[in-house]
Amino acid sequence: LYVNILNKTFDLFEQYFIDEEGGIYMNLTADWQELNEIKSQVPLMNYFEALTPLYRVSKLIRYVPQNKLLKMSVIENVVTSLYEFVIEILRPYAAQPIQNNYLVLFEEYNSNWSQPLSESYASLGNAMKWSYLISNFIDQGIPLSAGRA
Repeated sequence: LYVNILNKTFDLFEQYFIDEEGGIYMNLTADWQELNEIKSQVPLMNYFEALTPLYRVSKLIRYVPQNKLLKMSVIENVVTSLYEFVIEILRPYAAQPIQNNYLVLFEEYNSNWSQPLSESYASLGNAMKWSYLISNFIDQGIPLSAGRA
């Protein structure tokens, strides 16, 4: 029963919440339309975090599951795609003095994820959470580019 609900939720999520650029909509209306054009890193982080227990469970399964969300290769592909998307939206932090090699994940971006909003900011707490989540997947064996993390 729970596995069926999980599958239906994941299918609904993939169908409506993934945007054209590969990010995730934060809010949708009742008829599945984007509520506003502001994109946030928060749903990306929440999704990445939700995949953590699924990946742990998938590593413990000793048979090939019929459920796609419990297949280790499916989770690895989703995690890798999400990671690559996040790496692509990192932007230089305009601190004084400017540090060209210091990239951050801002909280909010424009409608196509190409630039952070001018009033956006980088959250130290969220940066620490991302660091933990990424290092956790690397430690578990997902081949994320550790040099870029």
